Parts: sequence; C-alpha cells; structure tokens
Amino acid sequence: MIKVGLLGDSVGRGVVQENNNGKYVVSQQSFANLCQEKFDILVENFSRFGSTIMNGMTSFNRFFNELKTTNYVLMIFGGNDCNFDWDAISQNPTLPHQPACPVEEFKQKYTDLIHQVQAQGESPVLLSLPPIAAHKFYHFICRNRNAENILQYLGGNINNINNWHEMYNLAVFYVGAHQGIPVLDITSPFFALKDYETYFCEDGMHPNELGHKLIAETLQNRLEKAFNSIDAWKRTVEIK
Repeated sequence: MIKVGLLGDSVGRGVVQENNNGKYVVSQQSFANLCQEKFDILVENFSRFGSTIMNGMTSFNRFFNELKTTNYVLMIFGGNDCNFDWDAISQNPTLPHQPACPVEEFKQKYTDLIHQVQAQGESPVLLSLPPIAAHKFYHFICRNRNAENILQYLGGNINNINNWHEMYNLAVFYVGAHQGIPVLDITSPFFALKDYETYFCEDGMHPNELGHKLIAETLQNRLEKAFNSIDAWKRTVEIK
C-alpha cells in the first residue's frame, strides 16, 4: 500500500463549517479521507487549521520521523499566507497592509520546504488552491467590522479578493515548475462550475463536503499519474 503524508492548512485537514451554527469541525468526508477510501493509499494527515508555509516548515520538523516512512508528501499551502489582518484594514483602509506572508517570500519558503522534504529522500507533490468564494468571504470578514472600509481597501471590487488569492495559486504553479515538482490542479474544476460558490462553506474559504468530493474526484487519476511520473524519474536517475 502507498503511504502518503499530507502537510497543509485547514483545507488539507478537512475543516468545514456546520450548517446550523457555523462551527468549524473536521469532516470525515474530507478529500484526504475520500482518497484514502477510494484508492489503495494510506494518508497520514499532518495538516493544521490556520497553517501558513512557516507553520508547514514547523510541522515538517515536528513530524519528521513519521514523514520518513511515507512514499510521497502532498502539500497544500497559500490560503492563509495570502490573508490579511482584516481588523486593521477595517480600522485604517488607506494604510499599507501586508498579508501573512508576502508572495515572493511565500515562493522562497515553499521552495525551502520542498528542499527539506527532498533532502530526507521523500518525494513532494504540490496541490493547487481551491478558489475563494469572494462574495461569501467578503460578507464573512465584514461581520462586526466596517464593511465600507474593507470594500474601499478592495478598490470597490469584491472580486479583487479572488484575484489576490489566485496570485498565490499561480505562485504554487511557479514553484512547482521551477523545482520540477508535480502540481495537481484542483482549482480548475471549481472554476468550470457555474455555481462553484455553492461548493464552499459560508465563510467562502473552506470547501464544504461537496467541494471535498469534487477535489477527491479530481485527484482520482492525477494522483496515480503523479506518483508514476515520480517513480519513472527515480528509476531513470538510478540507471544513470
């Protein structure tokens, strides 16, 4: 059986909101669990709620021994790295504000994490980011805050939230391309839907169980192809 380590944030963990009260819970129908049930793989999930790429590096060191026993390490980061201090923006929208991890720093730290994984003999595979459901997210972050100020910071366009988030998604593809690492596209299947916002929880950030099912279905063929390509490359290196 293939053993896969998963490093990431709350999307990787399978966190969703309960419909009745908005409470965050870990779903048993997460894409990681669904993939484990459908494919001949065992997923060791080390993802954590709120994790940035820096937290990912900490998790790698913390779970170093466990990850050494895996065949591949899937990683999904960026959704928290691109997020802002919305309280600060709500209070002072005209001031400059920095995300949790600026995009160039994000690319460098993601590259560093990949090198750490590779140095231990493991094979990293990156997941792209599911999009943001911009209007849901906007209403979520405006709760108990100054909505007009937040909209002012967004240049009067709520969709700029998604544009900003997508810049980090492109950064994931950039890192993968420059490091020769497979990046599995779980973004496009959402954009292909006319109603993709219904695949997200009310916070607009977390895919709901329907969204996790879509991710699992997307990974059905792509995981196997990614693993096979890595194994083929390893055999080529060994022959040389």
